[in-house]
Amino acid sequence: MRLMIVDDHAGTREMIRKFLALPGMIFCECESGDEAVLRAGDFKPHWVTMDVHMPGRNGFQSTEALRAEYPSARVIIVTGYN
Repeated sequence: MRLMIVDDHAGTREMIRKFLALPGMIFCECESGDEAVLRAGDFKPHWVTMDVHMPGRNGFQSTEALRAEYPSARVIIVTGYN
C-alpha cells in the first residue's frame, strides 16, 4: 500500500510514518500541499494523511486538487488545529 503523508512539520510526518510502518507499506512524505499535488501523479497514493494548515494551499484545497488528478486516493484529514 502507498501512503502519502502531507504535513509541514517533519516531526508529525515521522510520527505518522512510524505509527503506520507495516510490511509492504511504501511512504511518500510531503511538506506542503503543493508538493503533494505535484508528486501524486508519480507516486499514485492509495491513502493520504493531510494536514489542514500549511503554507501555500491549505489541506482542503490540496485535497481537492489531488483528488482531481488522482481520484482513487483516499484522504484522511489529520491535524492538531482546533
